[in-house]
Amino acid sequence: MLDLGRPISVPVPDAAVFADTDDSAVFHVYSLRPRLATGADGRPELSALLRRSGADRQPEGGHLSVTTVLTLTPEENRALLAVLGVRAPDRAGEPARPVRLQAPQWRDGEAHVHLAAGVELSGRPSLMGDNRCAMVATLDATAAATLIAAWAAHFPAATITYSLVATGGRRSATEVTAGVRTRISERTTIATRLRGGYYDIEFRDVTKAYGAELQWDTRTIKDTNRFFRIGAQNVELASGGSNMAWLAGAGVSFILGRNELFSDVSRSVGPSSAGVVVARDQLRLRLTRAMTPRLNLLVGVRGTHDEDVDDTSSFTPRSYVTSDLGLEWRVKEEWSLRLAGNYTWQKYQNDSDAADSTGATLSVIYQPLQRTRPRND
Repeated sequence: MLDLGRPISVPVPDAAVFADTDDSAVFHVYSLRPRLATGADGRPELSALLRRSGADRQPEGGHLSVTTVLTLTPEENRALLAVLGVRAPDRAGEPARPVRLQAPQWRDGEAHVHLAAGVELSGRPSLMGDNRCAMVATLDATAAATLIAAWAAHFPAATITYSLVATGGRRSATEVTAGVRTRISERTTIATRLRGGYYDIEFRDVTKAYGAELQWDTRTIKDTNRFFRIGAQNVELASGGSNMAWLAGAGVSFILGRNELFSDVSRSVGPSSAGVVVARDQLRLRLTRAMTPRLNLLVGVRGTHDEDVDDTSSFTPRSYVTSDLGLEWRVKEEWSLRLAGNYTWQKYQNDSDAADSTGATLSVIYQPLQRTRPRND
């Protein structure tokens, strides 16, 4: 599947190249320059049939036919293969593999051709292969005259535009947890949970998972909370067979003056945005500072590493670091507004270049059971 988060820079001006989520030897490529399709004789597929009442009269109207494509030329494909070369093996002991180029499969799209003022065509292109689009338009007398003038001048203002929507892949995840919590003492509890997961990812077979975990929670007189968690989850792989994935976690939260600090580290199993089920290691740090009784400053950092639970998959392990800074205004005990900005850094294993992004969110939060913990002012 095309990985929109991994564009590949290549010295081929009109080529867009993206990595595949599963296979390091597959690259999804398409042209950044739409063009007229050509027939078997090499001529452009653009034709007009004009209607006039006499040889010395102006055209009264007609029909225009245009076919466009969005594909790389054979020369561009050869240049890409020369640049991308041969992929190194994903695992030790495996042979290197030749690169394979393939066109993306789009979810939706539209093509638009502008030949001259008032002479335009639109249509829905093929969503695979060369994205061919055949368009036909009916011309009135004015458009026919404009077309003749533009044709004689070799269409100086002509443009072809493609608007395409990538297929991100539908993902459906159903997870069920059932457990029993036992109170050992006034400040200590032990929870035993059974977990099940059903992950239905488009273009893949269903992956199922089931397991169990044990969690120990403690709370001190000064409201310091700690937890430790360990478990295992058996994942029935879409490719056949199964794999045992370990689950673990530990964390602490406490209040220091006006500050509430939280930190935890965890390992879990679940679907990712790349369209595969992964084992995820995550470290989180969060600071909440009470600036006023209603206004909180929020600061957080999260580090994540994803790897495929299937040892035979060519999914590329990847790491993320996300930091965020925001403010939370508590309108009432149950309602609050939160505005936050974030920065994300992302790195794929064996890639020399990293990617980053920034964003912002505005949230309205309703927490009917929220209790404000007292701070030691």
